[in-house]
Amino acid sequence: MESAASAEFGECIDVAPAAGHIGALDRGWPQKWPVVDVPVVLDLTDCRFIELASLIYLSSRIAQHARRGGAISLRLPRERKVRDFFRDWDFPHTLFDSSGLRFQEIVASNDRHYFGERRREIAKTDAWSWYADQSFPSHMFPIQTFFSRSTEYGRHLAAMQSERWQGPYVLAVLDRYLNGHGKRVATHIVFEAIMNAVRHPQATLIQFASHYTPPGRSGVGHLTLVVWDDGKGIVPTLRAATLAGDLRTSPDAMLHRQFETRILRFDGTKSNETVSSKDAPTTTTPNPLLLLSALFPGVTSLPGRQYGDAHPDVGQDQPALKEPGMGLFVLLNTAVDVFGGEVAVRTSDLFMNIKRTDGTATTDNLPPLQAKIAESSPNSNFMGNMLTIRLPITATH
Repeated sequence: MESAASAEFGECIDVAPAAGHIGALDRGWPQKWPVVDVPVVLDLTDCRFIELASLIYLSSRIAQHARRGGAISLRLPRERKVRDFFRDWDFPHTLFDSSGLRFQEIVASNDRHYFGERRREIAKTDAWSWYADQSFPSHMFPIQTFFSRSTEYGRHLAAMQSERWQGPYVLAVLDRYLNGHGKRVATHIVFEAIMNAVRHPQATLIQFASHYTPPGRSGVGHLTLVVWDDGKGIVPTLRAATLAGDLRTSPDAMLHRQFETRILRFDGTKSNETVSSKDAPTTTTPNPLLLLSALFPGVTSLPGRQYGDAHPDVGQDQPALKEPGMGLFVLLNTAVDVFGGEVAVRTSDLFMNIKRTDGTATTDNLPPLQAKIAESSPNSNFMGNMLTIRLPITATH
């Protein structure tokens, strides 16, 4: 039976996820991606919701296809509230920044009414505006794009974003829901996430966004932060360092832990193993575990540095945290151990999610964590590196 996309566009690859989370989008993506000789129709008609991380994912995938000369068309969600989500996050501008494509040029002809719809009114809440200009409600940050050609890049960019997250509106809400530790989001998570992205070789841009959902009836909400860069993948970058014999882990035993690791391979096989962060990766370390090692203390893609680039607040009690190769370790420790959240990484043909286990401290100083790493088709490599941090927030008072 001919699909709606085929009827409208002729021969094409029809990507039609039923939901707007990354898992559904990834499963629907062509196994040989990007395909440039056949148009791709991304059909979001039946999506009844879409996550913030999914918008960044779409931006990166569409940019990847466009940069290789592929044609793409976008079918917008049928439900108005989901289309409004695109507006609220200024997705058309985000897409143009990453791909150079104008939104009106790729939206399917029968969805052009989107451009005539009025932007919905956003209700003001008790915690209205994290911004002085009150342009967005308290649960929303716009997607921002930062270009490597800008003078405001590198460590300066990380410092600026960290400072922004310490503004009075933002910090007041974070402190309220994170037991007074809101500043750590700025200094230990935002700063390190941006620094990680700007270090990736060949990156031309970074896209950064965050979404705050206040606690509802369940008493639990979430703060989600997403950082994507279009640079060289973490795995090939670390692989080059292993070949040069430059990878090592921190000698400080107090910083190490074990990871209860489950690997789901593309061929359907699975394996479980316990991995210690004491063990530095080698030339024979498989790609899934090489990705995991990026979070080990002391592992860095830029060996030879005498000093790290940590935020000044990091390492006040533990000077070792200021050493090179500690950035993602600090981020992981803060997000998971301190706040009880999760950290996910998407790069090349791998997706990794890390969170707490029910275990307690082992022979290492820190309690073990659970790591799930899934392989996708090597022909559908994800461009760049995408880091997602999700923190639970509760109404403490």
